[in-house]
Amino acid sequence: MKGAALWFCLACALLIGCRSTTFESPQKLGGKTVAAEVLNRGEDVFKRHCTRCHGSRGNGLTTAMRSKYPPRDLTLGVYKFSSVRAGQLPVDADLKKTIVKGLGDGRVMPSFGHLDETDLTAVVQYLKTLSSRWREETPGVVVPVLPDPWTDNMSAAIRRGDEVYHLQAKCWTCHPSYRGSEQLEKALRSLGDASEVRATVHQSEPVQSVFGPMNPPDFRKDTLLGGWENARLFTTISAGVSGTAMPTWADSLSAKDRWALVHYVRQLDSGTRGSSAVGTNPAR
Repeated sequence: MKGAALWFCLACALLIGCRSTTFESPQKLGGKTVAAEVLNRGEDVFKRHCTRCHGSRGNGLTTAMRSKYPPRDLTLGVYKFSSVRAGQLPVDADLKKTIVKGLGDGRVMPSFGHLDETDLTAVVQYLKTLSSRWREETPGVVVPVLPDPWTDNMSAAIRRGDEVYHLQAKCWTCHPSYRGSEQLEKALRSLGDASEVRATVHQSEPVQSVFGPMNPPDFRKDTLLGGWENARLFTTISAGVSGTAMPTWADSLSAKDRWALVHYVRQLDSGTRGSSAVGTNPAR
């Protein structure tokens, strides 16, 4: 028994000795003070699970950069999948959701749902140390998911969503138009709108983002890395997508119209991919 106890003590000592001690004092991140032991634990979790894609410094400079879905540069402090207005820092729940659920049906970023709450909380806090934004800014306010007023009238929701998509929000300036170009031009002229319809309006228009060039998704076939759930789509439409051309619509479209857009883009999907749609042109 004494020998077993000695080996146990030695093993514990080795484990403790392997733990990171990068942080010797608390850090103020996102307006809150985080204990050094939490950050050190988070660094250990990051090293075990995240560095192979995001790199030891979080800048994504690994062999995974050559993959079809290059990992994000976490040093930018820009996070696409968030419940706050585009351009703002996310709340902790947003970061936890991405880590726990993964992205793109696990083909882009796998789920780390096996992490216990202590490790999950710690790694979220550690992620904040990788970008200077967290030392200078605080998270935004969550844009709420409001009740869906169309639950008893899906056909009317889809018709209204078509109008909002093509005539009010003009989503086709980046995403494809799902009306023929002549049909779209006629509808715009009827509104007295002299907007020019691009020649390739039936396709996505490549745009620049802080993550590099990207194609906004074609809802008939493309991957939505954040998922196809109604609430997720409502949040994306409402809050926008940080670092991209997708704006915040919560301030310019009513909740009813945002929900109509949700139902319109959902019905564009082939219906074979469900909540984890996987297509040929990843919506980065």
